[in-house]
Amino acid sequence: MSKAAPTVGCPHCGRGGTVEIPPSRDADAGLDESRLKGGEVNCPHCGDEFSFYYY
Repeated sequence: MSKAAPTVGCPHCGRGGTVEIPPSRDADAGLDESRLKGGEVNCPHCGDEFSFYYY
């Protein structure tokens, strides 16, 4: 079952947008799934760039 892309609010304009989360390679590599992951996101509404992190 595929996971739906989460919706996050932009800290600049407050509007929500989806964030694409690439498939985890941690499970294949035998790494700890509790590692913090994430990266930069560009808001599709105002163009602001912000960091989005998740477990």
